[in-house]
Amino acid sequence: MIFWGETAGGEKKYLGEPEEILLVHDIDAPADMLTLIYPSGKPEELEYIYAYENGDIAFAGVVDEQIGEFTANGARTKIIARSLAALLLDNEAMPQTLWNPSLRTIAEKYLKPLGFNCVIGADGGKPLRGAFVIPKGSSVWSVLENYCRTFLGSTPYITPDGVIYSYTPEDGEIELSSIAALEIRRRPYARIAKVYVQSESGAYDALFSNAAMKSGKVRYCAQNGGRHAADIIREGEEQSEIIKVKTPGFQNIPAHSRVNFTSPAGERFENLIIESIRYSLNKSGELQLLTLKRASQKEGICG
Repeated sequence: MIFWGETAGGEKKYLGEPEEILLVHDIDAPADMLTLIYPSGKPEELEYIYAYENGDIAFAGVVDEQIGEFTANGARTKIIARSLAALLLDNEAMPQTLWNPSLRTIAEKYLKPLGFNCVIGADGGKPLRGAFVIPKGSSVWSVLENYCRTFLGSTPYITPDGVIYSYTPEDGEIELSSIAALEIRRRPYARIAKVYVQSESGAYDALFSNAAMKSGKVRYCAQNGGRHAADIIREGEEQSEIIKVKTPGFQNIPAHSRVNFTSPAGERFENLIIESIRYSLNKSGELQLLTLKRASQKEGICG
């Protein structure tokens, strides 16, 4: 990877090759994390960090910390950064109530002032009916996330170059060509057998069942709990088996790709969902660890 920095004044600086790299993506965290270590004790006064792989952007983000470390063995600089989603997490939205808001309204009021000029939505910019309350202390990210879930039934996503989607885009399929190690972890405790949903009468009398299980854990879901019973069962199925794959070197993998590979033993794995990607380069070598899960089948849920 090639790393560039940008100062508060807009000056671009080539940062050279770091001694250590740690780049972490987690599907449950809006912002990716990047840590770089350079053999110099004078921290660069940087505001942004950019990483490129074969001309494509692999990371763009804001610098959280620059640390100069000095010991008897020498000096080094550590740079800690988060991807551009950190701007949405760190900034508060003005509290107010919006009536019949469109995604365009959310973008104009909250996203574009922070530099996010490309917002791709599923509502076509049309206003959606209802009141959208933004409480005091809400981050801009929580406003975007709550709007998408409430009005669009989706989860927002920010690409490495700062494009905001109001939904999770399909990034196609990735074939892993070289597998250094494979771990398969079965977790039966994660599976959910039944979910009872509260009806208008207040009773929990609407039953959704996992057709693949005769007995097992039971959950109760409030009428306005924000999660569908079928999703609770599906997520449990997906978490019941975790697959960890180690590959040598760095591969710039879009976060919402489906992953395919052939194991060292010749077993074929296809259509796996990415939970997290962790890339590291240090004295021990260069390694990328992917945590994956299988996509569950919706037809196995009865309700």
